[in-house]
Amino acid sequence: MSRMMYVLLCAWATTSSTTALKVLAPFLKRMEEANVTVLGTNLGTSKEPLLNGTVLKKSVIYQVETLEIGVMGVVTRETMQIARPGKIEILDEITSIKEEVQKLKDQGVDFFVVISHVGFEMDKKIAAQVEEIDLVVGGHTNTFLYTGKSPRPEDRVEGEYPTIVTRDSGKALVVQDYWAGKYLGHLQLEFDKDGNLKNWSGNPILMDNTTAEDTEMACVLDSYKEVVDNASKEYIGLTKVKLEASDKGVVASKE
Repeated sequence: MSRMMYVLLCAWATTSSTTALKVLAPFLKRMEEANVTVLGTNLGTSKEPLLNGTVLKKSVIYQVETLEIGVMGVVTRETMQIARPGKIEILDEITSIKEEVQKLKDQGVDFFVVISHVGFEMDKKIAAQVEEIDLVVGGHTNTFLYTGKSPRPEDRVEGEYPTIVTRDSGKALVVQDYWAGKYLGHLQLEFDKDGNLKNWSGNPILMDNTTAEDTEMACVLDSYKEVVDNASKEYIGLTKVKLEASDKGVVASKE
């Protein structure tokens, strides 16, 4: 993650086994060592002993020139049905964000961002119902937002990038960039002298063979190739029905 220059991510949910929590704690510690902050604004972890000593922040503040930017991160409450979160409490997304926004306002934050793994429809609800939110960077539904013609015909555009949510207090932006690292999200924001969002531009960038390979990262991946190949050949079971794989989580939601 540090090699890829990530600085923030939110907790996320996917189908998991009984060992999921056992690997979560080491993951959080490795992210801390890599200076990557993991956000869990709507998570309560105090009752889960496996997460004792780990760092899962409710929010983080960045200062860009004179602008104070507060960033929060939420995970879908569907996690309770699609995974096994143990004794982790997954609280209402919007209520949790509103509570954290107030704490951030008390610290002088001007611009509010949510990184989410709750799905596009909930992203828009957050932007509409939390007046202070300026930007939602979403995931979970792998929604392909793009302004203009899709770079690849098979990648069906599902909305504008960014999608604009209008409310009484102004506008909020919502972005997602599809799935599996196929696209790199790219959004540029411009502020006026008073710190108000003035203009924005950008579109997801297709990571195809026109993008030069990072040789250092390729070496890192090569070191795992044999381990992954061996693991993929391990026989773990069988199914008597057809399982449909897709980017929309068909197996996860209908198995």
